[in-house]
Amino acid sequence: MGVSVRKGHEMSQREELLLDVALSVVEESGFSKLTMDKLVKQSGFSKGTIYNHFASKEDLFSALSLRSIRIQLGLYSRIFAMAGGSREKLVVMAMAYRLFSQLYPTLYQVVLSSKMRSVAEKVSAERACVMSESENKLVAVITQLVKQGGANKELTFDRNLQPDEVTFAVWSMAFGTNVLMETVGQVSNVTCLDVSEGDRAMFLNINLICDGLGWLPLSRDKDYWAIWQQNSQLLFQSELDQLNGQQL
Repeated sequence: MGVSVRKGHEMSQREELLLDVALSVVEESGFSKLTMDKLVKQSGFSKGTIYNHFASKEDLFSALSLRSIRIQLGLYSRIFAMAGGSREKLVVMAMAYRLFSQLYPTLYQVVLSSKMRSVAEKVSAERACVMSESENKLVAVITQLVKQGGANKELTFDRNLQPDEVTFAVWSMAFGTNVLMETVGQVSNVTCLDVSEGDRAMFLNINLICDGLGWLPLSRDKDYWAIWQQNSQLLFQSELDQLNGQQL
């Protein structure tokens, strides 16, 4: 291994360690307590070393958000190995997204925080570019399933409905469902939502939107709840075990 390669590897390892420390600070004390000085103190590295990795606190948030995306992409990659059509895979992807938000609640909240303008405008140009590329990879997973549905005649497009529009509809639905299920109980008493039924809400909403789009097979013709449950165990058993361990 050459010197430059070794140094790059060491820097990557150190950055992951710093992200671990930052995440622990947020989990223990909240986002407001995560500062560059706090990271220096908790990590044992010098301020100069910290700033070699992160241009600002906001840049650090963005780096944590990138970790979140990497984990999600790892989960979603398993979906393409399962049997079934495009809609079945999309339903399981929605389940995986819900699982991610439960298993990594702090990283999930980091993604929300990193979208604030006050944060995004202070992220380094290099990190912002990587973030854009990574988010496009996430969107591409949905788009691939949407286009697969069109190719297999499970989903019909016309001049009023294009693949990108379907992708955005699915993405915004899943994102919005998770945000509401994770936050509504903290701020208000909304009688139409039972926050203890987050999985069921995500399942219901993904099927409502697919049925509305005419994405075959329709929910009246397919037991998608059985598909959700079966594939959660086949594809994500270790994550489910980890989640159950956290909840004990």
